Amino acid sequence: MDGSSLASGAFAAFNKNEVIRAGGFSTKTVGEDMEIVVKLRRNSYKNGTPGDVEFIPDPIVWTQCPETLKDLSKQRRRWQRGLTQVIFTHKYLLFNPRYGILGLFAMPYQFIFEFLGPFVEMLGYIIVPVAYIFKLINLRAALFFLTVEIIYGIAISILSLLIGEFSERKYRNWKDFGILMLIAILENFGYRQLTVIYRILGTFDALFNKKGWAKPARKRL
Repeated sequence: MDGSSLASGAFAAFNKNEVIRAGGFSTKTVGEDMEIVVKLRRNSYKNGTPGDVEFIPDPIVWTQCPETLKDLSKQRRRWQRGLTQVIFTHKYLLFNPRYGILGLFAMPYQFIFEFLGPFVEMLGYIIVPVAYIFKLINLRAALFFLTVEIIYGIAISILSLLIGEFSERKYRNWKDFGILMLIAILENFGYRQLTVIYRILGTFDALFNKKGWAKPARKRL
Protein backbone atom coordinates (compact mmCIF):
# COMPACT_ATOMS: atom_id res chain seq x y z
CA MET A 1 0.00 0.00 0.00
CA ASP A 2 3.08 2.24 0.18
CA GLY A 3 2.07 3.19 3.70
CA SER A 4 5.33 2.75 5.61
CA SER A 5 5.96 5.42 8.23
CA LEU A 6 8.83 3.75 10.08
CA ALA A 7 12.16 2.11 9.27
CA SER A 8 13.48 0.02 12.14
CA GLY A 9 16.28 1.66 14.07
CA ALA A 10 17.98 -1.74 14.29
CA PHE A 11 18.79 -1.73 10.58
CA ALA A 12 17.84 0.94 8.06
CA ALA A 13 19.66 2.69 5.21
CA PHE A 14 18.85 6.18 3.91
CA ASN A 15 19.77 8.28 0.91
CA LYS A 16 22.06 10.90 2.48
CA ASN A 17 21.13 13.70 0.06
CA GLU A 18 17.42 13.14 0.65
CA VAL A 19 17.91 13.15 4.43
CA ILE A 20 19.77 16.48 4.22
CA ARG A 21 17.11 17.90 1.90
CA ALA A 22 14.42 16.91 4.42
CA GLY A 23 16.20 18.76 7.22
CA GLY A 24 18.21 15.93 8.74
CA PHE A 25 17.55 13.94 11.88
CA SER A 26 15.63 15.73 14.60
CA THR A 27 17.16 16.18 18.06
CA LYS A 28 13.71 16.89 19.55
CA THR A 29 12.47 13.31 19.56
CA VAL A 30 13.60 9.91 20.77
CA GLY A 31 11.73 8.38 17.81
CA GLU A 32 14.19 9.62 15.20
CA ASP A 33 13.86 6.49 13.06
CA MET A 34 10.13 7.16 12.57
CA GLU A 35 10.48 10.93 12.39
CA ILE A 36 13.00 10.89 9.51
CA VAL A 37 10.83 8.52 7.45
CA VAL A 38 7.78 10.73 7.97
CA LYS A 39 9.81 13.79 6.90
CA LEU A 40 11.20 12.04 3.84
CA ARG A 41 7.75 10.94 2.74
CA ARG A 42 6.26 14.35 3.51
CA ASN A 43 8.85 16.02 1.29
CA SER A 44 8.18 13.50 -1.44
CA TYR A 45 4.50 14.44 -1.55
CA LYS A 46 5.19 18.16 -1.12
CA ASN A 47 7.72 18.32 -3.96
CA GLY A 48 5.91 15.95 -6.27
CA THR A 49 9.00 13.73 -6.53
CA PRO A 50 8.29 10.03 -6.03
CA GLY A 51 10.27 8.65 -3.09
CA ASP A 52 10.04 5.10 -1.86
CA VAL A 53 10.44 3.64 1.60
CA GLU A 54 10.83 -0.07 1.07
CA PHE A 55 10.93 -3.00 3.46
CA ILE A 56 13.33 -5.72 2.35
CA PRO A 57 12.82 -8.98 4.28
CA ASP A 58 16.07 -10.68 3.22
CA PRO A 59 18.58 -9.05 5.64
CA ILE A 60 18.40 -10.57 9.12
CA VAL A 61 19.59 -8.51 12.07
CA TRP A 62 19.95 -9.82 15.60
CA THR A 63 19.60 -7.06 18.18
CA GLN A 64 19.87 -7.11 21.96
CA CYS A 65 16.54 -7.09 23.79
CA PRO A 66 15.74 -5.91 27.33
CA GLU A 67 16.50 -8.63 29.86
CA THR A 68 14.76 -7.09 32.90
CA LEU A 69 11.36 -5.53 33.49
CA LYS A 70 13.11 -2.23 34.28
CA ASP A 71 14.82 -2.20 30.89
CA LEU A 72 11.63 -3.35 29.14
CA SER A 73 9.80 -0.42 30.75
CA LYS A 74 12.49 2.00 29.54
CA GLN A 75 12.31 0.66 25.99
CA ARG A 76 8.53 0.61 25.62
CA ARG A 77 8.07 4.00 27.27
CA ARG A 78 10.73 5.48 25.00
CA TRP A 79 9.10 3.99 21.90
CA GLN A 80 5.72 5.42 22.89
CA ARG A 81 7.27 8.76 23.80
CA GLY A 82 8.91 8.92 20.38
CA LEU A 83 5.66 7.98 18.63
CA THR A 84 3.75 10.69 20.52
CA GLN A 85 6.39 13.31 19.71
CA VAL A 86 6.30 12.45 16.00
CA ILE A 87 2.50 12.52 15.84
CA PHE A 88 2.29 15.89 17.57
CA THR A 89 5.13 17.35 15.50
CA HIS A 90 3.51 16.27 12.24
CA LYS A 91 -0.15 16.50 13.26
CA TYR A 92 -0.91 18.48 10.09
CA LEU A 93 -0.49 15.21 8.18
CA LEU A 94 -3.43 13.52 9.90
CA PHE A 95 -6.31 12.90 7.47
CA ASN A 96 -4.72 15.34 5.01
CA PRO A 97 -5.39 14.20 1.40
CA ARG A 98 -2.52 16.35 0.15
CA TYR A 99 -0.13 13.74 1.52
CA GLY A 100 -1.77 10.71 -0.05
CA ILE A 101 -1.48 7.38 1.76
CA LEU A 102 0.76 8.96 4.39
CA GLY A 103 -1.90 11.50 5.39
CA LEU A 104 -5.03 9.43 4.82
CA PHE A 105 -3.88 6.04 6.10
CA ALA A 106 -0.38 5.70 7.60
CA MET A 107 -0.44 8.55 10.11
CA PRO A 108 -4.12 8.08 11.09
CA TYR A 109 -3.30 4.41 11.72
CA GLN A 110 -0.42 5.40 14.02
CA PHE A 111 -2.68 7.88 15.84
CA ILE A 112 -5.72 5.63 16.29
CA PHE A 113 -4.16 2.22 16.91
CA GLU A 114 -0.70 2.96 18.31
CA PHE A 115 -1.30 6.26 20.17
CA LEU A 116 -4.90 5.81 21.36
CA GLY A 117 -4.88 1.98 21.38
CA PRO A 118 -3.32 1.47 24.85
CA PHE A 119 -5.86 3.82 26.46
CA VAL A 120 -8.80 2.08 24.76
CA GLU A 121 -7.48 -1.34 25.80
CA MET A 122 -6.95 -0.25 29.41
CA LEU A 123 -10.46 1.21 29.52
CA GLY A 124 -11.74 -2.18 28.39
CA TYR A 125 -9.96 -3.93 31.26
CA ILE A 126 -11.67 -1.53 33.67
CA ILE A 127 -15.12 -1.07 32.14
CA VAL A 128 -15.95 -4.73 31.39
CA PRO A 129 -15.55 -6.01 35.00
CA VAL A 130 -17.42 -2.96 36.35
CA ALA A 131 -20.20 -3.50 33.81
CA TYR A 132 -20.46 -7.14 34.88
CA ILE A 133 -20.67 -6.18 38.57
CA PHE A 134 -23.58 -3.85 37.78
CA LYS A 135 -25.17 -6.49 35.51
CA LEU A 136 -24.84 -4.34 32.40
CA ILE A 137 -23.35 -7.10 30.25
CA ASN A 138 -23.94 -10.79 29.70
CA LEU A 139 -21.03 -12.82 31.13
CA ARG A 140 -21.22 -15.59 28.51
CA ALA A 141 -21.20 -13.08 25.68
CA ALA A 142 -18.29 -11.16 27.22
CA LEU A 143 -16.25 -14.36 27.70
CA PHE A 144 -17.03 -15.43 24.15
CA PHE A 145 -15.75 -12.16 22.65
CA LEU A 146 -12.69 -12.24 24.95
CA THR A 147 -11.88 -15.77 23.79
CA VAL A 148 -12.27 -14.80 20.14
CA GLU A 149 -9.97 -11.79 20.64
CA ILE A 150 -7.28 -13.87 22.35
CA ILE A 151 -7.44 -16.62 19.70
CA TYR A 152 -7.26 -14.00 16.94
CA GLY A 153 -4.16 -12.42 18.51
CA ILE A 154 -2.48 -15.80 18.94
CA ALA A 155 -3.31 -16.79 15.35
CA ILE A 156 -1.75 -13.58 13.98
CA SER A 157 1.45 -14.12 16.02
CA ILE A 158 1.79 -17.78 15.03
CA LEU A 159 1.05 -17.03 11.36
CA SER A 160 3.77 -14.34 11.39
CA LEU A 161 6.24 -16.83 12.89
CA LEU A 162 5.34 -19.48 10.31
CA ILE A 163 5.74 -17.07 7.39
CA GLY A 164 9.11 -15.93 8.71
CA GLU A 165 10.36 -19.44 9.38
CA PHE A 166 9.35 -21.00 6.07
CA SER A 167 10.62 -18.06 4.03
CA GLU A 168 13.88 -17.29 5.88
CA ARG A 169 14.71 -20.28 8.09
CA LYS A 170 15.87 -18.00 10.91
CA TYR A 171 16.04 -20.57 13.69
CA ARG A 172 18.54 -23.39 14.02
CA ASN A 173 16.19 -26.05 15.32
CA TRP A 174 12.52 -26.71 15.94
CA LYS A 175 12.98 -26.40 19.71
CA ASP A 176 13.70 -22.66 19.36
CA PHE A 177 10.71 -22.28 17.07
CA GLY A 178 8.50 -24.24 19.49
CA ILE A 179 9.51 -21.95 22.36
CA LEU A 180 8.52 -18.93 20.26
CA MET A 181 5.16 -20.54 19.48
CA LEU A 182 4.56 -21.06 23.21
CA ILE A 183 5.53 -17.45 23.95
CA ALA A 184 3.11 -16.25 21.24
CA ILE A 185 0.34 -17.85 23.32
CA LEU A 186 1.53 -16.87 26.81
CA GLU A 187 2.27 -13.22 25.97
CA ASN A 188 -1.48 -12.50 25.97
CA PHE A 189 -1.71 -13.20 29.69
CA GLY A 190 0.19 -10.60 31.70
CA TYR A 191 2.94 -9.49 29.33
CA ARG A 192 0.57 -7.71 26.94
CA GLN A 193 -1.18 -5.89 29.79
CA LEU A 194 2.19 -4.85 31.22
CA THR A 195 3.31 -3.31 27.91
CA VAL A 196 -0.03 -1.47 27.69
CA ILE A 197 0.78 0.19 31.03
CA TYR A 198 4.28 1.07 29.82
CA ARG A 199 2.88 2.62 26.63
CA ILE A 200 0.40 4.74 28.59
CA LEU A 201 3.22 5.94 30.85
CA GLY A 202 5.31 6.69 27.76
CA THR A 203 2.54 8.88 26.37
CA PHE A 204 2.47 10.90 29.59
CA ASP A 205 6.28 11.11 29.50
CA ALA A 206 5.93 12.86 26.13
CA LEU A 207 3.08 15.11 27.24
CA PHE A 208 5.10 16.22 30.28
CA ASN A 209 8.17 16.71 28.07
CA LYS A 210 10.39 14.15 29.74
CA LYS A 211 13.99 14.37 28.54
CA GLY A 212 16.69 11.76 28.10
CA TRP A 213 17.12 8.53 26.17
CA ALA A 214 16.35 6.10 29.04
CA LYS A 215 18.98 3.74 27.70
CA PRO A 216 18.67 0.11 28.82
CA ALA A 217 21.63 -1.83 30.13
CA ARG A 218 23.80 -3.46 27.45
CA LYS A 219 25.83 -6.63 27.71
CA ARG A 220 28.88 -7.50 25.65
CA LEU A 221 28.37 -10.75 23.80
